[in-house]
Amino acid sequence: MTAELPRWVADLERLLWQILEYFRSQISNHLNGSRRLYWVYLLTSLLLAGFVYWRLRPQSELNLKRFISFCFPKEIYLHPSAKLDYQLFIINNMLAPGGLRLAWLETSLVASLVNNWLQETFGDFGGFITENWLSLMIFTILFIVVFDFASYLNHAWHHQNPILWQFHSLHHSSEVLTPITLYRSHPLYELNKKLITTAISAPLQAVLIYLFFGKIHLMTMFGLNFLVAIYYMAGGNLAHSHIWLSYGKTLNHIFMSPVLHQIHHSIAPEHVNKNYGEFLGIWDWIFGTLYIPEKEEKLEFGIGKNQPQPYPNLTKAYLDPVVNAVRLLIAKYLEKVELK
Repeated sequence: MTAELPRWVADLERLLWQILEYFRSQISNHLNGSRRLYWVYLLTSLLLAGFVYWRLRPQSELNLKRFISFCFPKEIYLHPSAKLDYQLFIINNMLAPGGLRLAWLETSLVASLVNNWLQETFGDFGGFITENWLSLMIFTILFIVVFDFASYLNHAWHHQNPILWQFHSLHHSSEVLTPITLYRSHPLYELNKKLITTAISAPLQAVLIYLFFGKIHLMTMFGLNFLVAIYYMAGGNLAHSHIWLSYGKTLNHIFMSPVLHQIHHSIAPEHVNKNYGEFLGIWDWIFGTLYIPEKEEKLEFGIGKNQPQPYPNLTKAYLDPVVNAVRLLIAKYLEKVELK
């Protein structure tokens, strides 16, 4: 009979397997068109950064070494805040396979279930609208409009609700922006975001499915919604960066250009609580939260002017938002008790 391995050996094997799985998943991120770090999106962002560099620098300064320094300045990519971003990126990705991604809460899955209920309740007729290239394009656009509406509401709520803000503040505490800052996020923020966006967008998307073809059938590119893929190719990874890329005043009313999200991170009073949209600028435009700069502005990032970094290390980054949220909940409860 084979002797049972000591528990620590089994735990070590499990840890090594998780580490290997993490590196495998990171490699697949660059090969998976549905992920923002897909190599095509990174390449197009780099090309757009090159366009910005070409416009800003005189002809005599156009060389590869200076271009690399322009794109990846040491004072940003080696900043303590950026280093915490890298740590959170690694650990959050290692935690995600443990269930934090909640695949059963994927918006498309919930939308399909709601659509099935609509068909069973009101009749299975496959949609009112005939499927052709025009209706498919309209359906694809409406699908992303509905999702971005839910994303806008989720984002605004996390800024305006003091308890939810505790989890989102980690993302805004970054003092410099790099593409990895996107992943500077508390796991409970990701959970809240998933719950809120799915609760809002899934029923609306289900109605779209029911009214159109009776099934999810989008125009796609790299396995992703066509418009989302276009957004990622149009510099989506520069939204968290120091590179000032604007789509111009007119298009900035419709699409969330990189500079609009950089302004969202700015601590300047005129920038606070502006530009909540993820892909589109239309919801900010409609609800009065859109800020479009007339010219390039010098931006400063973080929680507030002359405020100390609230999350200087991993322990505080993961624990303090939870502790602060619980304290607020207790204070609210005690306040209600006293009022009775």
